[in-house]
Amino acid sequence: MKITSLLFYFIVLILLILGISMIVGYNRIVEKAEMTEIALADIDAIIQRKAELLPNFVTQVKTYVSGEESLSEKVKEAKDLVIVSNSIEEKSSANANLSLLLNDITKQLDEWYVASGDVFSGEEVYPFIHDLEYVEEKLQENKETYNQYVKEYNITMHKFPNNLISNFFSFEEKKYFETTSYFKEQLEKTLKHMEVEEELNPQEIEG
Repeated sequence: MKITSLLFYFIVLILLILGISMIVGYNRIVEKAEMTEIALADIDAIIQRKAELLPNFVTQVKTYVSGEESLSEKVKEAKDLVIVSNSIEEKSSANANLSLLLNDITKQLDEWYVASGDVFSGEEVYPFIHDLEYVEEKLQENKETYNQYVKEYNITMHKFPNNLISNFFSFEEKKYFETTSYFKEQLEKTLKHMEVEEELNPQEIEG
């Protein structure tokens, strides 16, 4: 009788410990998942800002780039892609499409600028270049934060006994957000050329 009672209490204790472990593990997974969603919302806001800057930027520089007629259509397609993106892969693709279009425009602008030696509409264009550079820097920061949270989440859900909880509640691995650096590098190059020209022709730009 005594041994049976001890065995019963032992089993109850084991079940209690397992139950507490399951609750703690579940809460940890949910907490990590929520952190990734918050970080993803920050990325989404930056991509939206990038898409908002695109039309006005194009309006300012379209005189200096080729394919003006098709440019408006490309801008619309790029913005539409941002609007309909939901998954992390779609958001990465939408951002890459924006970067590709903006990089092409900025590169043409820079080439025209260097070839002509003219300040063109410096007062109008310069703020947009700065804004886009800021957006790219923030996107890189948010990407690093998000990917760190994703890493922590994926590690947490694969640890025992969290892996059992993940399987039971159908938690899935999250994917990393991918970006490229070529557009940021082009912006830095263009800004460098503009700043050199500003130093050489301060009155021209002010006027």
